[in-house]
Amino acid sequence: MAETVQITLDRERFLALVQTLCLARWICATRRPEELPITLEREIRALEESILSQAAAVDCENILEFDHASGGFYPTHQFEDSSEAREAMERYEDDFFWSEIVRVLTKRDLDRKGEGEYEKAMERLREGERHPVEERYWCELYENGLKNFVLLRREPGE
Repeated sequence: MAETVQITLDRERFLALVQTLCLARWICATRRPEELPITLEREIRALEESILSQAAAVDCENILEFDHASGGFYPTHQFEDSSEAREAMERYEDDFFWSEIVRVLTKRDLDRKGEGEYEKAMERLREGERHPVEERYWCELYENGLKNFVLLRREPGE
């Protein structure tokens, strides 16, 4: 027989665990619609179902809703939208957005000097140090956001 663990949670800890599972599901479910769920996503969802099945024990049935498409219970949108988990998701998305813009633009600029220049430059930097090109982009974004960004499209054949 498989070993088991029992945990006793009060209402506050139960809600914190549900928020944690919302975050885990959100991270793992980030995929293209045509892609199948990965094993970890299915495991998180099974764990979430198991935890949510105990909502009545801590008087939390009001945070659940049934999703007919998947045939399972989920935290309500109201619960997810008002939770600290949502705030964490938004902070993460915002940070990732700006970091990725800076990384891609820095890579583009350095690789114009030669293929692989970005990777070489990043290897030479010490922990926490920024390349001058990267620093220039961070300064621009801190000061102006996307206000000065312009997309120049080249027409085919240019």
